[in-house]
Amino acid sequence: MKSSTYQKIEIRPTTGAFGTEIFGVDLSEPLSDEVFNEINQALLDYHVIFFRDQDITPRQHVDFGRRFGELHIHPFIPAHEDQPEIIVLGGKTPGAGPLRPKFKCLAHGPDVFPGTTDGFDFAWPGNT
Repeated sequence: MKSSTYQKIEIRPTTGAFGTEIFGVDLSEPLSDEVFNEINQALLDYHVIFFRDQDITPRQHVDFGRRFGELHIHPFIPAHEDQPEIIVLGGKTPGAGPLRPKFKCLAHGPDVFPGTTDGFDFAWPGNT
C-alpha cells in the first residue's frame, strides 16, 4: 500500500505490484518543484511511471530526465540521432516500412539509483 498523497498530479496505478500512469502534467512546459517532487515520489512509490499523450521534443525529454539525475548513454544500443541519451524502441518490419516507436526510454546508471547493478529505465509512450 502506498502512503504518499498527491495534490498536484493525478495517478492511476497500472497493477497491484508496480507502475502508475500520471495525469495532469504537461511535460512540454516547465514543471514547478512541487509538481516534480510529486512525480519523483510516484516513481519511488510505484517504480515505473507512464505519461500518456505528451507532445515533447527529444530535448525536452532529456531535460525532464535529467531532473532525476545523470543520464546514461548506452554504448551498444542504437540511440536517437540528436539525443544519444534516448533509446528509441521500435524499428522496421521487412516490407512494412518504418514503425512509429511506441516508447522512448532514458536510462539512469547505478549512481542515480544506488544498490542497483544495471541501472533503471525510465520510459513513457512517446511521439517522434
